[in-house]
Amino acid sequence: RLQKVNVASPYTTQIATQQPTKQHLFSWTKQWYPIQILSDLDEDRPTAVQLLGKDLVLWKGGEGNWVCFEDQCPHRLVPLSEGRLETDGTLQCAYHAWRFNSKGECVKIPQAEPEQEQKLCSNERARA
Repeated sequence: RLQKVNVASPYTTQIATQQPTKQHLFSWTKQWYPIQILSDLDEDRPTAVQLLGKDLVLWKGGEGNWVCFEDQCPHRLVPLSEGRLETDGTLQCAYHAWRFNSKGECVKIPQAEPEQEQKLCSNERARA
């Protein structure tokens, strides 16, 4: 016997005495969660946080919005939270100084030849 229960979200949870089907399983990773109190964040540096066992980095992007990424540079997997914020609003990795905008796009690879940099930055594997 199924019983519908309304909860404080736009979703309906169904409770059953039998094993739930895949379409009724709750997905912890597809929900919104508060992860940090805004007044505890420093606007001038990235902040490491953890949610559901996943390491994340919070920082204030160039457009003035708070941004959240997985806390690892795609180049060498160094924590981006150890990096710094540049004056143009990009987040710079502490290891090789790759820079990322608030969309996660790589915008600067200092070690790249100038004619190759745009091509390397546009590669999907270079996204934070």
